[in-house]
Amino acid sequence: MNKTLALPLRAWTLALSAAALVTGFLIATINAFDVSLIYLGLFLAVVAAGLLTNIWGGLAASGVAVFALAVLNQYVGIYPVQNRILNVATELGIFLAAGPLAGWLSRVIETGQQRLNHWHALAEARATHDETFNTLKPEWVKIRLEEEVERARRFSRPLALALLQFSDLSDVGSMQRRAALQALIRIARAATLPPAVVSGTEDGRLMLILPESSSEQARQILSVIETRAAREPFFPDGTQSLGRPLHQHGAVRTAVTSLSAEHATAEALLRDAASALGS
Repeated sequence: MNKTLALPLRAWTLALSAAALVTGFLIATINAFDVSLIYLGLFLAVVAAGLLTNIWGGLAASGVAVFALAVLNQYVGIYPVQNRILNVATELGIFLAAGPLAGWLSRVIETGQQRLNHWHALAEARATHDETFNTLKPEWVKIRLEEEVERARRFSRPLALALLQFSDLSDVGSMQRRAALQALIRIARAATLPPAVVSGTEDGRLMLILPESSSEQARQILSVIETRAAREPFFPDGTQSLGRPLHQHGAVRTAVTSLSAEHATAEALLRDAASALGS
């Protein structure tokens, strides 16, 4: 949080804390013990109402509390003024100010949270990598594939594209699916060398862009990935779990296509690989 947001928050927190301390001191000094407990509970209710609503909600809660205090003071017979500072009027005044202070603090917190959410969403929208898998986002991996296709065509270099997908995942929870895909990404990264790109697609598949690789070389890489996936653990329950074999999550289906005269564009490569995978 920057200084523009932090300064008002600290100021209103300090003001509300000071009001709470002074009110507690006045309540304990002026009133009997059993009456003080009632007053403290009422004061906490006023502060809570302000924090949960806004300035006007806090002001309304303070008004109700002051009226209740005036009635209760008459009922218990609290009339005398001790001195110019420690008196019932000061107590009621602080009660009246506590609600709006709490409401204003709630507004400052809400405004700060909205700004933080805005900047977080903006950073997420401008980021090229996914937060969960630390891979290129689907829209960016398509751009990278188009760049690699253009480079391979210009310099007459081989380029392969592979798609991987777990089978029979209709009854699998999202947390388990995410953990399994993270494990598969980890395996794929270990089995490839730069400038290979390992990323996800919009439909939950794993895409491997393999520059300087033929179809045969890509199949060899996929064979390594499938072999490791048969014994690799994944952690569907978080870091506290000992892990489960990845093959229990489902079999890994793969498809490979390579750049050729028939598949000379990124769209053609993706379409042929998806068709081979059984889309």
